[in-house]
Amino acid sequence: MTGQKEHIPDKFCKVADFPPMLVLWVSNICNSRCPHCPFNLHSELRQVDKNKVMPEKVFKRIAWEAGQYGSLIRITGLGEPLLNQKIIDLVEYAIKQGARIGFITNGALLNPEKIDRLLKAGIDLIEVSVDAMDKKTYSKIRIGLDFDSVKRNIELLMSRKRELKAKTIVAVSVINQPDKLKDPQAVVDYWKNKVDTVIFRKWITWNVLDQANFTEPFLDKSKRVPCPWPFDRLHINSDGLALFCADDLKRNHVVGDVNRKKIYDIWNGKKFESYRKYHLDRKFDKIDICAKCADWPYKSWKYNYFKVLKSERR
Repeated sequence: MTGQKEHIPDKFCKVADFPPMLVLWVSNICNSRCPHCPFNLHSELRQVDKNKVMPEKVFKRIAWEAGQYGSLIRITGLGEPLLNQKIIDLVEYAIKQGARIGFITNGALLNPEKIDRLLKAGIDLIEVSVDAMDKKTYSKIRIGLDFDSVKRNIELLMSRKRELKAKTIVAVSVINQPDKLKDPQAVVDYWKNKVDTVIFRKWITWNVLDQANFTEPFLDKSKRVPCPWPFDRLHINSDGLALFCADDLKRNHVVGDVNRKKIYDIWNGKKFESYRKYHLDRKFDKIDICAKCADWPYKSWKYNYFKVLKSERR
C-alpha cells in the first residue's frame, strides 16, 4: 500500500477564510452514459435539482464573490458542462472578476470557436475525460461518444494552445476501472506525450455504485483521517445549493444557499463548522453521509486537483 503519511498533511491546519476551490455543477444533463457516473445507473437523481443547468444569475453571483479572493472555480457537473449554452460566456465573466478556472469536459462538443474563446480568456486548465486509448474500450466507457472525434478535438486544442502561446494546462483524465481497463498504465502512457498532463483517478462509488472497481487505496482503512473535501472545497449544485459533500446526491446535507447567502458566510457558518469539527474529532458517525462513506480511503490530501494546477505548462 502507498504510504499513509505521504497522502495526509503533517497536521490538519486551520481552514481558509474562503473556499480555495468552488466545484460548480453547471449541468446535470449529458450526452454520454458512463458506467462511473451515478446518474447513468440512477437517472431519477437528475430530477433532484430543479435546474438542468445553473442559471446565469446564480453563476455570476458565485463568480463575483470568488473573484474577490482569487478562488478556483472548477467547472464540472454530473453532466456535460458544454451543454450549458452560456457556459463560455460565464467562464469569460468569471476570469474577468479575478477567479481562476478549471474546466472539465468529455470533449465531444469542443470546436474551434469554443477552444479559442477558452484559451484567449486565459483559463487555467482544460481537462478532457477520455478514460481510454482505443475505440473499442472507449465505446464501453464513454457510451454514445466517438473516440476518433474526441481525439481530433484534443489535437486541435493542443495545436491552438501552441499557436496562441496560451498558458492553459491541457489535461486528459483516466479513471482506473479494472473491469474496463486491463492496462490503465498503457492508457496513461498513450496520452502523456499528447497533452500537458494526465490525471489518473481512483474509482469512487458516490455511495451508490459498485465497489468492484476499487483498487489499492491511498489511505489505511484502519486509520481513518478527516476527509479533505470539507477543508478545501465547496460543492454548489445547479440550483445554487451549497453541499457539505459531492456524494450528497439527494441533497440531505445542504449547508447553505448562495441565492440567499454569501459563500463566505456559508463556508464559515455554524453548520459547516460543526461538520468539520466532527471530522477533526474523528466522530464520522455523527454525519450520516460520512458514516456510510466507502470512498474515504481513496481521497488524498496531497494528490489532488491543486497538484495538477502546479504541473508544467507547455
